[in-house]
Amino acid sequence: MDFLVYPICHAYRHFVELTLKRLISVGSFLAERELNSNESSLLNGSHNLQELWKALKTIAGEVETETGIDPPRKRMSQGLKTTSINFIQLMLGHSLFVIR
Repeated sequence: MDFLVYPICHAYRHFVELTLKRLISVGSFLAERELNSNESSLLNGSHNLQELWKALKTIAGEVETETGIDPPRKRMSQGLKTTSINFIQLMLGHSLFVIR
């Protein structure tokens, strides 16, 4: 049964990557700005979750400033937030999830 863990983790990592890319795209629309060349290259060819996360944090701050919408992180339950962050950090640091 251990062999089932790898495809499940790979599928989940791919889901996280695609979700980050989608949020970057939607965020730039909400902030009413074009993606810069670095952000565009991240969306088109990068699988680096750390770089995608950094870009999303930057754009999310701009969306908050532009729209005045309170980010959901202030309302998110601490348990879910901690679990998600720990799992993402595990994926970022494990060589299994590094695509070369």
